[in-house]
Amino acid sequence: SATATLKERWLPSQMLEAWTAALQDRTRGDLGARALADVGRVNADPKATAEQKALALAVQGLVLRNQAKFAEARAALEQALPSLPEGAWKETASAALKEAINPSAGAVAKAEDLASRGKTKEALEMLDRALEATED
Repeated sequence: SATATLKERWLPSQMLEAWTAALQDRTRGDLGARALADVGRVNADPKATAEQKALALAVQGLVLRNQAKFAEARAALEQALPSLPEGAWKETASAALKEAINPSAGAVAKAEDLASRGKTKEALEMLDRALEATED
């Protein structure tokens, strides 16, 4: 039945953890819109806690970082960080914030990692984005 199917689905607030992990793969540009849909659902939920809303903001920041919208990513991550739980969430958001502040930092190492995994096109795209960000 439809009710049973709905009970087996993850809540948007539960999906935030999965999105954080999935968004580490910059080659999956298709995930951004789906992650932002869950972010919107969490923000619209009157029962969402302040921590869940901060987690949603962090996911939004990761999506924006992956889209090379560094100024917007920086704003979202700076707003999320004070309310994030200690541990992996805060570490991930802090690393993304550093990248949003200085997008070219670490780009060579990340590009080398992508190239070593046979993702040469993605590595070159990352280097292009880093160069564009430094020209702004």
